[in-house]
Amino acid sequence: MKKYILITVALLVSISFLSAVPKQTHESVSLASSVSGGFVNPAVLSYGHGTGLGYLQDYDANEFTEDFSLYLHTKALGYAYSQELGQDFHTLSFSFPLAENLYFGSALRTNNFESDTSTWNFGALLRPADFISVGATASVPPEGEEQYTTGIALRPLAFGMPQAAHRISLFADLPWTTEEISLPKVGLHFEPVNGLQARFGYDLENEALGFSFSVALSAVNGGSAVSTDSTGSFESGTAYLQFAPQPFNYPEGFGKELYAQYDLGPAVFEAPQGMRTGPFYFVMEENSLLYILDELDKVADDPSIKGLVFVNQHPRMSLSTMRELRDALLHLKNQGKKIVFYSDYMNRVEYTLAASTADALYLHPRGTLDLRGLSASSPYLETFFEKYGIEVASFKTGPYKTAYNFLSESSMPEPEREALDFMLQGLFDELAALIESGRGNKLNGSAADLIKNGPYLQAENALSAGLVDGLIQRDELEEKIPFFSDKSVVKDKLPQEQIRRDWSTAPKTKVALIHAVGPIHPGEGNPGSSIGAENTAAAIRAARNDSRVKAILLRVNSGGGSALASDIIAREVELCRSGDNAKPVIVSMGGVAASGGYYLSAFAEKIVASPFSLTGSIGVIAVFPNISDFLEKQQIEWDVVKQGSQADFGALYRPLSEAEQNKINESIQGTYDSFLGTVSEGRGLPRAEVEAVAGGRVWSGVQAKERGLVDSIGGYRKTLDIIAAELDSSKEIELVNYTYVDSWGTVPINTPGRAVFSKATSSPFDQVLPPEILHFYRYYQTSTQAGPEFGLMIMPYYVEGATNEKNSRE
Repeated sequence: MKKYILITVALLVSISFLSAVPKQTHESVSLASSVSGGFVNPAVLSYGHGTGLGYLQDYDANEFTEDFSLYLHTKALGYAYSQELGQDFHTLSFSFPLAENLYFGSALRTNNFESDTSTWNFGALLRPADFISVGATASVPPEGEEQYTTGIALRPLAFGMPQAAHRISLFADLPWTTEEISLPKVGLHFEPVNGLQARFGYDLENEALGFSFSVALSAVNGGSAVSTDSTGSFESGTAYLQFAPQPFNYPEGFGKELYAQYDLGPAVFEAPQGMRTGPFYFVMEENSLLYILDELDKVADDPSIKGLVFVNQHPRMSLSTMRELRDALLHLKNQGKKIVFYSDYMNRVEYTLAASTADALYLHPRGTLDLRGLSASSPYLETFFEKYGIEVASFKTGPYKTAYNFLSESSMPEPEREALDFMLQGLFDELAALIESGRGNKLNGSAADLIKNGPYLQAENALSAGLVDGLIQRDELEEKIPFFSDKSVVKDKLPQEQIRRDWSTAPKTKVALIHAVGPIHPGEGNPGSSIGAENTAAAIRAARNDSRVKAILLRVNSGGGSALASDIIAREVELCRSGDNAKPVIVSMGGVAASGGYYLSAFAEKIVASPFSLTGSIGVIAVFPNISDFLEKQQIEWDVVKQGSQADFGALYRPLSEAEQNKINESIQGTYDSFLGTVSEGRGLPRAEVEAVAGGRVWSGVQAKERGLVDSIGGYRKTLDIIAAELDSSKEIELVNYTYVDSWGTVPINTPGRAVFSKATSSPFDQVLPPEILHFYRYYQTSTQAGPEFGLMIMPYYVEGATNEKNSRE
């Protein structure tokens, strides 16, 4: 608060370089909220008022005059053309925020761009709280005295009625020069409903009165302003029309119940997708989970929106992502909103989202409901390899570390079957519970039994099971929804956010958000699709050393990879606990955070997992193929010349010696011991307890919490609550994306839009390979990314729906 007081004093007392004394008696340098706001105080443009395309036409007592102004203003740059008393004028302006709630602007007004006919105008605007606004302007003409104005505005309703604070604003402006101080100008602005505004002002110096009236319909705003002379007689007037970039109100909200169709897009990604151009990353946010969650929160708080309608939404998303969206939609329902789902067909993930949240759920009469249980399967190739003389030696630290069993076993080993069955049962129970929570008594049987009886290839069977509320055609949707009325209207998208009316952004606590998504490998990764030790560690380090950042939210969605790379990242997490500039790291787990993904999480202050997060898999594995028998059967000679008996260590044309096998076992056991020690130290668990849940076994989020591997069950919302508790702060948390910050501190450019840059998305193989083949291709890809390492921290299997992959293994 002291900072704001000092800035206020500086603006009110010592500004000597700041826009012209405004002509509009009804307007104030501290408000400047009308169509002509950018002329009154150019700083208001970066705040968001006075922007768009505007036309102002002067008139006198008899007719419209030849004087007019036409402008195009953005928040950063603007141009205006004016005609006054037969002369042409051009105004070039720019504006930008100097700091939170502090804005600056400048404008050059010129007749012919010569210095002797040009006037420089400067403006500043400070809004430290919602009840006070301070403005200052200066006009520097080519000749004569500089003219200054300082003003202050107050909103009395902000103290007792914060939601209606903008309805009444009082102001006082003080014009002055270095030679004299004039009497002030006072007035008020009144906005009884959004978009309907009246402004009044009285100039004590000139005894002149001014007032204006405007009406806005969506983003179109029109009105008129009038000024009087000292006798109260009409002096001049201005009619104006503005096409703003944001609406002033929602016209469909008047007497209507507004419902909006919501589009989840083709996929919901764990992290924003991006592309590097030179030293910069261009980041696309709109398909990311966090962006959608923020948007749904805004819908929940918007009183003009009565509900959301989801039509044929088939985004690729994981079970954990679905669970987070479900929590956001339930929050929306708690705010009194309604939710409707309609689809031609549904798979289990999108159906679970709909069933657990919808007030009304409809399916096409010829549609299908692919609701069924969960499975994990794999071919086992040992016998096939033996037929051709190929041997695969698999080294692992525990019976449950089964990532390469498909290469080294002839069938599913019993420990693998046991672990899979237990984990899938946990995921299945969560899936059934979600459906049960939403459909309740509508179901003709338990959710578990209905899932086991799926899929429902005939829509009538889904209806008779109580899984949907009706079978209708798309064009029948609006007339069939039970809570719709004659006043209901459905728009095909969310209404645009209205023009800003609050004055101040409350101080926030900055928390660094770092996404760790994809396989883990040494070197530089591709944020959003792979985790490189170099830039992920650099991002954590940069966030730790940034004094403005108070905590780090590490979002992990990875099945592991390189043990070395995992350790490098884990070290940076550990330093956040015990090193210089220590600050809490809270991990939020996505669909999978296992093996290396769990290793780099272990030193976090707290770990939050979704019920559907696959986690644990504490273990190490290595594989070495041997094709020497194959070469012999095919009569292929393979000779080698080497210096040193180990020069061709691990070569596939010969078997490993006993000494080499012992060396490999010692290596992966050493890595495993380090893994156990890291988890024991990081989680504060006795080593024996860690060993009991390790051995490579994968757990669901709930199962992991029961065993002390994670602290809480939830998603982003739960994680932010934990961070607030850790910091003991009542301030709102502001997430600052550090994922794309490299070792040079380069900050990404956030680019809104639905397009997804190709470099950070899936490979071409994702679109063409069958899911079973794609599963093995990803293992190969992760192994090769690890470089010369042979000991990997990698999760043994994928489960359909557990990750965001299009073709995850079932």
